[in-house]
Amino acid sequence: ASKKLEEMGKYELTGELTVLGKKSPLTVVFELTGQKDLPGGLHRVGGQTSFSLKRSVLGIDNMADEIADDVLIMVNLEGQMKAPPMG
Repeated sequence: ASKKLEEMGKYELTGELTVLGKKSPLTVVFELTGQKDLPGGLHRVGGQTSFSLKRSVLGIDNMADEIADDVLIMVNLEGQMKAPPMG
């Protein structure tokens, strides 16, 4: 699910993260970082988000002494599509 936030270019995304068969609810704020119309009727858009999670909650327990349980996940996305027809 998604919800546009009042702050321009930000969206709240809610879903489920599944790692090694274990599911965990996840809500992040996704921020559009840029968009541009390109030749040939293409449109490109990019955005980013980040979130923290506990490895142990998702069943990731290997190397527990070497890697912290709390980890930061950073996601940067870029997509391209044909622009919708005008009119």
